[in-house]
Amino acid sequence: MIREKFEEIASQLGCKYEYSEKRHVSLISRNIPASYHQMTLEYKTVKIEVLYEFGGQNLAWVKSSIKTNKNLPNFTVNTKSQIKRLFSKDKHPFIVKSDDTLFKAFILKTLETTSYNEIANKTTFEPKLSGNKIEGYYKINTNFYIGFDNKEQSILPSINLHKSIIDKIM
Repeated sequence: MIREKFEEIASQLGCKYEYSEKRHVSLISRNIPASYHQMTLEYKTVKIEVLYEFGGQNLAWVKSSIKTNKNLPNFTVNTKSQIKRLFSKDKHPFIVKSDDTLFKAFILKTLETTSYNEIANKTTFEPKLSGNKIEGYYKINTNFYIGFDNKEQSILPSINLHKSIIDKIM
């Protein structure tokens, strides 16, 4: 089902999708099967890379890198624990940190419009995001554990989140 979802999204976005399987050796077992779903798309001259790895670490990564000379704010996004959300006045599932309050507000709004809030409120989806200016590039990284129900629902929102940040920066 996840493979079909990747194929559907790749077709919809007109991007490259690759599926592969490998076996890994670990301390516990000799043959841990892992499957990799990788998509690469170009958006406004920026390459967005998506990788979901099932079997070994069960992690997903979404990365993009924008060449820019602009002085852009760094940001990080972490997920509040379930207990903290329960007792918090602010029911937003994420903690956004940035020195730029307008950019912080933009990131919070983007998490909402891309369905990240909805997925985090319905499942144990706990992404970590960051945006940092490094050597003439603004690098946006997203990673998360994919051991939650309906994980295929996180693919397109993750891509759209990166697209929204790219739109804001460019």
